[in-house]
Amino acid sequence: MKRALKTIIILGILTVLIVGTLLVRAIVKKSQIIPPNAPNTIGNTAGNLYNGGLFCEHDGIVYFANAYDNGSLYAMNPDQSNIVKITSGDISFINAGGNYLYYYSESAANQTGLGYVRNGRAIYRTDISGQTTVLLTRSTTDGMMLVNDTLYYVNFAEDDTQRDTALVTLASITTNGDNPATIAEIHPKIGCCQNGSIYYGNTTGDHYLYELDTATNNVSLFLEIEMYQPIIQNDIIYYMDIADDYRLKAYSLSDQSITTIVDERVDAFNLFGSIIYYQNCNPEDYALKRIEIDGTNEELVKSGVYTNISITSDYVYFTEFGNDLPVYQTPTTGDIMISNFSAAFDAAVNND
Repeated sequence: MKRALKTIIILGILTVLIVGTLLVRAIVKKSQIIPPNAPNTIGNTAGNLYNGGLFCEHDGIVYFANAYDNGSLYAMNPDQSNIVKITSGDISFINAGGNYLYYYSESAANQTGLGYVRNGRAIYRTDISGQTTVLLTRSTTDGMMLVNDTLYYVNFAEDDTQRDTALVTLASITTNGDNPATIAEIHPKIGCCQNGSIYYGNTTGDHYLYELDTATNNVSLFLEIEMYQPIIQNDIIYYMDIADDYRLKAYSLSDQSITTIVDERVDAFNLFGSIIYYQNCNPEDYALKRIEIDGTNEELVKSGVYTNISITSDYVYFTEFGNDLPVYQTPTTGDIMISNFSAAFDAAVNND
């Protein structure tokens, strides 16, 4: 009788443990499932993503990688008020959709959150408060963007010993971390999306403009023009013309005309409404400049060589080439007034 009772107790304990484990797994799985994004969701602007995705404006809030705090993820109002830290880690390619943020991190240590795995290069999802962070996929990437409920990213194989895996591919995964897929063995610079299609100029091969239909994952040639970092706005494609020494040009989708906006080599640019900020490549006069999209009203922003040109509704942010600090800023529109992004520095000091 005692043996039978002991067996019943053991079986009861095992049953409780099994049911408890299954319940915890169900809770974890449910917590990782998020609602669909609104139709036509695009996680960030093409110009910001081309410049590293260090700033992202979403629903009236600017999310940014704070260079004064090792690239940790912060949030603030566009006017730089109410700055708060969301999560630690060397953050880039920030995308936003609904109540969630998506980003890439090369050193995501000191993190907490359900499903979070410490360290390692990977793509993560966090809620806008930073309370729940989930590793979606381990990857090394130099580009990522959110379209509706799917993340598209460039994936680098760990090393060339992976003979069954292409060294560089365009891949995708859902916002819930499901359905990982390899789309093509290519190395595009992604960021531009319109009407559910991603447009990119390949960094290898013919450099023509290609279209990826995100509904079918079919890739097709769109224009036989060598374009780098295309941005589509109001049926105009703004791009650097590889065949013409990277001059900044505009291609009209309505009448197929081409207009030169900047008649000198351009290393990087970003666009906001009717204004373009660009870094020239003139050894006699390196400078960050501002110009209207019709090629008029060219202005000097700051002499020198700058990168990470990020634009929000209130400010443009940029750094000197080769240096993460200081982060410079100027109002996006109106008079050019260069200053340091001191609000980010102060916030970092207060979070020490």
